[in-house]
Amino acid sequence: MGVRGRADVPDYRCPFVDDAAPEPPAAPVTADTATAPTRPEVVEEEIAPPVVVVMVARDPGPWFEDALASVAGQTYPSCTLLVVDAASTLPLDDRVALGAPGAHVLRLDEASGFAAAANAGAEAVQGAAFLVFCHDDVRFEPDVVQQLVEESFRSNAAVVGPKLVAWRHADRLLAVGMGADKVAFPAPMVEHLELDQEQHDAVDDVFFVPTAAMLVRADLFEAVGGFDPAFGGTGADLELCWRAHVAGARVLVAPIARGALRGRTERAATPSTPYGSARRRRCARSAWPTAGGIGCGCGRSSACCCWPSSSSAW
Repeated sequence: MGVRGRADVPDYRCPFVDDAAPEPPAAPVTADTATAPTRPEVVEEEIAPPVVVVMVARDPGPWFEDALASVAGQTYPSCTLLVVDAASTLPLDDRVALGAPGAHVLRLDEASGFAAAANAGAEAVQGAAFLVFCHDDVRFEPDVVQQLVEESFRSNAAVVGPKLVAWRHADRLLAVGMGADKVAFPAPMVEHLELDQEQHDAVDDVFFVPTAAMLVRADLFEAVGGFDPAFGGTGADLELCWRAHVAGARVLVAPIARGALRGRTERAATPSTPYGSARRRRCARSAWPTAGGIGCGCGRSSACCCWPSSSSAW
């Protein structure tokens, strides 16, 4: 598949952010016009580009209904939810019908990781202008989808992510975009559970945004071939955004959009110890990059909860 250059990325205009044209002055009312029948005014309806939220879920806990309700309650006028059931022990149809009536469910026969499940969900979608990929443990603010779409049009960006805060502590930051070094080692833009004082609220270009909540333009996602299933759950977000950069697309974080993430990154520390426990600090100092992700100084594998991960549920 060929790679798109920057010149091939369309420059759309969003109906929500265009400046409205000034209304013409009203005609004066006279005796002749006061009694004359008026012609019904034709109002041109603004059409919102269709968005499909692809939520990948596998054996979610009791927080699942909150996550579903947050997507169902989006203020964006053209938003559809597709839940990809990645071979959960019990089918999720009943829980989805309860938490988000009208949502669609795609059940997979085997659990092959977030990347493969997200690709399966994207393949089942037709006619969407944008795809929003997310985990089953993220709770969106009501205007998240609209804010992400608006910023995508405003900045001509192909990938946009929101500010991610802790599930139980909305004033603590988990991610505001992510960076990476030359060997693709993730570099957080904020300290883990840093106090949110709006110090990171500027729209900014970043290297990648976590799959916990990621808006991707559908044509770009198809052009670059979607997520690489070889990455499973960890690293798929970084690798996709890397290919988006190569294709000439912009990757942004729009902190005005907020989502609360319950993933293991929140359990790694508490607000009383914003930089993590002593054990986590020891692990961080002795961490090293491995083929599978991050090796932890506590002796565990890269799945150790002492170290933040961009993919919380996988």
